[in-house]
Amino acid sequence: MLRNELLKEIMAVPSPILSVYLNMRSENTARHPRADACEVWLEKQVAAISRGLSRHDTKEIMKQLQRVKEFLHDRHPKEKALAIFAGPLSWIAVPLQVGIENEVAWGQPSIIQLFWLLHEHHPYGLVVVDHHAARFFAYRLGQLTELATKEFAVDTSVWKEKKLGHQASSGSQNMRGPYPDRFEHRMEAQYARLCRETADQAVSLSKQYGLIHVFVAGPDRLIDIVQKHFAPAATLVRQDLGNFSSAELLERLEPIIAEYEQNRQLESVNQLLGSDVADIANVDETLAQLQSADVRSIVVSKNLEFDMRHCETCGLASRAADPVCAVCGGTRTPASFHKLLPALAMSNNTDIEVVSGEAAQKLNQTGGMSGRPRQTEIAAVR
Repeated sequence: MLRNELLKEIMAVPSPILSVYLNMRSENTARHPRADACEVWLEKQVAAISRGLSRHDTKEIMKQLQRVKEFLHDRHPKEKALAIFAGPLSWIAVPLQVGIENEVAWGQPSIIQLFWLLHEHHPYGLVVVDHHAARFFAYRLGQLTELATKEFAVDTSVWKEKKLGHQASSGSQNMRGPYPDRFEHRMEAQYARLCRETADQAVSLSKQYGLIHVFVAGPDRLIDIVQKHFAPAATLVRQDLGNFSSAELLERLEPIIAEYEQNRQLESVNQLLGSDVADIANVDETLAQLQSADVRSIVVSKNLEFDMRHCETCGLASRAADPVCAVCGGTRTPASFHKLLPALAMSNNTDIEVVSGEAAQKLNQTGGMSGRPRQTEIAAVR
């Protein structure tokens, strides 16, 4: 599952690195996967890049190209796309279940696409419960990852032997009267305990994997018990999906998660724009506060894009058109907001949330980006 830790691992890989993003599936799913077409396109891109490289770097990029081609050859991918980072001492392949832009880069690892995907698609938890077990999943980027399984094992033999055994001579006593009721009460108590333990395990896994919300699917009598032990509350899906495969669960639950995510994004933007605290709605001010490490979080529209200039000496970036940095006098080179934001956010430890749909439309009315100062946290604590 794509996580921040993976991006940091990729960024720590020594350069130069061959970064490759490839869509792996053709539109006609009945045809052979398009690995051959990917290889042809990849060779052309690397050939174009190598024309501007030294003899040493050209030799090295060709080595990494060969590694990637060998990896792709005769491959029958299950993933929709691949991100590959290949270097002399490294190899990282990231399977993705969402479409990307085909891209090849040489030098520093190119994590821009992964960064935007990571901050656009939040991780959710899914717990599927029936009377036999609870299965725990993480959902992100169109993919379900199974995290754990908890078997619901209830041993009733001791109850029958100690409490009901002396009545075994009477069939009517076993089927009617107070003893069957007592048995049912004990069963309910056992399932209440198991559901409580399920909720505790789900909360623990949510913290471990950074899941922002949990969906619990199953029969009413079980998921209602699980819900009682969640804070904040989980979203209940009142469907018995215990026998469903991961693919079937994804097909059934992905629309529900998508609707929740859109509503959550809209609520986040409404809170940010309607807050009484000193939120930053101006794009230029937000960029300045970001680079001075005064912003703790930023909400940005998915398709927001504009031209910027970036100082090669001190690293400061802004929308100003001046070719010379006003701070250090260094040369300012053109760059796009889309490419600069990942480095700015990661270097200043700022949380980024990317919104789309109605939430993005509303945010675009104020410039497409807004931030919240770090002082807000201090004021809230006081």
